[in-house]
Amino acid sequence: MAGDTKISKATYFSNSIGVFQGGGCKAIAYLGAYKVAHKRGIMFSELAGTSAGSIFAALIAAGASPDDIETIIRKEDFKQFTKTAKVSHEDNSSLFSDTKKTFCQKLRMRLSLGLLKMNLFILHVLKAHRVVSDISIDDFIKVYGIYDSSYIQKKVNAWFNNLCHVENLKFKDLKVPLYIISGNVSKHDVKIWSQDETPDELVAKAVAASCSIPVFFMPIDKCHVDGGIISNRPDFIFHQNNGTRANVRG
Repeated sequence: MAGDTKISKATYFSNSIGVFQGGGCKAIAYLGAYKVAHKRGIMFSELAGTSAGSIFAALIAAGASPDDIETIIRKEDFKQFTKTAKVSHEDNSSLFSDTKKTFCQKLRMRLSLGLLKMNLFILHVLKAHRVVSDISIDDFIKVYGIYDSSYIQKKVNAWFNNLCHVENLKFKDLKVPLYIISGNVSKHDVKIWSQDETPDELVAKAVAASCSIPVFFMPIDKCHVDGGIISNRPDFIFHQNNGTRANVRG
């Protein structure tokens, strides 16, 4: 009928898999997509996310409605996420650890370290970014990031607490299966956070790990970094399941 703006309900996609890829600030578009999906009656039986997409996937898995997510986005001061990295006087080296490495591996690590120091020195000279002057090169090497990623975990955990009224939400507490992807720079491998693999881990910790852009944010546990370097769209998780479930990609 002309002029009828009512959105029809979906039937085939009423029980879908939600895959939310990384995209930085562009991930804000997921809010509009989720609103329309919600209005059409689309529900997610499983969710997966990488980087910024992991935030939306985790919030939905925790039971957030489109209005809940919009409230978080409108109220949050995202500038606070870029807090200068906290530097420890202890040697936090794990990426460049010499333990159980061959001579060639040690050499490559040291060359990488030298190249990283040179690039940081150039940034200091050119003042390409205002925060470069806030942290010394030596301190940066110890923490591998300009900003403190633990703030991401703290803030996201607070969102979950407000949504679910559960302090320190863990994967085993979620009713909707959730998979979050991050990279492990120590093992040069993918890390999959889920109810099966990491039931007792905090969901907020997994989100922070998946969002920890190398060099920009400190790795979680000194090794877990942005999942976008491994799989920016983590639909590979569901490829082994060839049933009748519909795959909705973000």
